Amino acid sequence: MSQPRTGYTARPIDKGSNDEKNECDRLRFSRCRRVLLTDGWDHHARRRAAKNFGLDFEERRSPGLNSSASCLRNRQPYSEMIEMFAQLKVRHGTKIAVVSNELYIENTSMFVQIPKRRTSMKPANSGILTINGGSSSIKFALYQDGEPLQRGLYGKIDRIGVSGTSLTFDDPAANQRERRKLPTSDHSSGAKFLVDWLEEQKSFESLQAVGHRVVHGMQHTAPELVTQELLDDLHRVSTCDPDHLPSEIELIETFRQRHPKLPQVACFDTAFHSTMPRVAKLLPIPRRYDAKGVQRYGFHGLSYAYLMEELARLGDPAATTGRVILAHLGNCASVAAVRDGKSIDTSMSFTPASGLVMSTRSGDLDPSLASYLARTEQMTTEQFYRMVNRESGLLGVSQISSDMRDLLAHEANDIRASEAVMLFCYQAKKWIGCFAAALGGLDTLVFTGGIGENAPCVRSRTCEGLGFLGIEIDQKRNAGSEGVISTDASRATVRVIRTDEDLMIARSVSRILKTDTVNKGLIHENQHAHV
Repeated sequence: MSQPRTGYTARPIDKGSNDEKNECDRLRFSRCRRVLLTDGWDHHARRRAAKNFGLDFEERRSPGLNSSASCLRNRQPYSEMIEMFAQLKVRHGTKIAVVSNELYIENTSMFVQIPKRRTSMKPANSGILTINGGSSSIKFALYQDGEPLQRGLYGKIDRIGVSGTSLTFDDPAANQRERRKLPTSDHSSGAKFLVDWLEEQKSFESLQAVGHRVVHGMQHTAPELVTQELLDDLHRVSTCDPDHLPSEIELIETFRQRHPKLPQVACFDTAFHSTMPRVAKLLPIPRRYDAKGVQRYGFHGLSYAYLMEELARLGDPAATTGRVILAHLGNCASVAAVRDGKSIDTSMSFTPASGLVMSTRSGDLDPSLASYLARTEQMTTEQFYRMVNRESGLLGVSQISSDMRDLLAHEANDIRASEAVMLFCYQAKKWIGCFAAALGGLDTLVFTGGIGENAPCVRSRTCEGLGFLGIEIDQKRNAGSEGVISTDASRATVRVIRTDEDLMIARSVSRILKTDTVNKGLIHENQHAHV
């Protein structure tokens, strides 16, 4: 058998042997860029070949080569690969070749190892893409992996499901900030549009993994590499959180379909609270439901994990050996109690609708209200769900707005706005007191979230009357939203920390990439695919 040109090594592979299967598997899960080249096949045959090798199909003319090419989107074969294919075509009559750092030649019983491409075109540090998908928006950010992680391009698609769906992005490196309207408004189209747009960006070239925020993880207690097994499990539990999980799963599957060899990591918002004691997780309903996984899970875990790492970075000893209460006050709001770095309780429960009053969510309610409204107003389960999730909270009480900024602007002249603000602050105070009791005291209180970070009057009103916990607010520091807003004499330190869920996702992905988890996950999925 003739050898390819100098610089490439080739060896025979016995057809049907384990050796052949292993080499195919190694190719199939290669993370290198690949191109499918064919000569003499019709259009449909090329499509079938591309599907067989898990490639996106796109016909192109390769420069200097008289054949069609089916390529990964926006990818061109390396010139040396084209040269090698030309020689292989002449020597072996090759009909199909899959090219990467490894090349398997379907019709020649040969495996060719190609040296890694030496080029300075690709950044030395590889990128991590974070995706934070909700029911009406998709936020994204690209980070350069390193110490520390550096955020580059970021943005979001918002107003999904209503008119005016748009993409806004900021690229600091290019000093570019732009807003673009989308032709369609449904979530599926928005996800595909985002992937299309990201593929056109130069920074996408260096992407090595994608991290997704997954709101409800149930029994999943740490970030995990996405596999088909995990996706099947998420589909199974998606009814627990119909507002988030279906759209999050769709985003993962969109990336998986377009870039099947790109590792993806699911980062669960519930994982932080997996350390809660049994008594905090139990719900007082028939025990058979606990066996089915109906219990308190808690949310905002990515935010809380970030806050605890920041506390440690700031040198607060309570981060590892103290009693901390974290108050994430925003459109969605919750409070968590942390002892010695581990969550022991949180206000949200089986779903994110429980706990504090929120922008459009009611928070805790008397469960008999559902049957009462069903009897008196013939309210269906779906209507009740919509009411407590989208029509209640600050919006429901004020009848003006779900935005705290609007309510603060109107509270002096509108009793409805005033009562909504008072209710929010009272509920936050009550939960802080509740968790101080569970912790047996308080060392550090942290405010975060859109309201917690930016509304000094809400922080001040929430802390009024909490002197018995050792909380004493410095009004000047609070008005300036300084890092520490308590007085020097305050027994408990009160902090304001800007949370960063995207950075926490990127950190989680980076840590997984530094282990052998990705390789093991790909091997496991490969074995599963051949069963």
